[in-house]
Amino acid sequence: MLMCTRKLEIGQILDFECEVYPGKVINCKLEVMHARDGDVGTRIMEMDEHSIKLVQLFLQENFAGQLGRYAPKIR
Repeated sequence: MLMCTRKLEIGQILDFECEVYPGKVINCKLEVMHARDGDVGTRIMEMDEHSIKLVQLFLQENFAGQLGRYAPKIR
């Protein structure tokens, strides 16, 4: 979910960037799917290869840390 201080229209395309690691930025285009009271739902419309790789790395690192908590204990 994105939060925004200006009014967005459904179907509007936004340029979005997010720093996931120091100096490592994801760039993509998002389409506004719904917007209400400052809450915005979007879908990714376009993302370059560099950003895709950063997202994959970010997800792998975040989910790898959770695997140990939920993995069944083998005896």
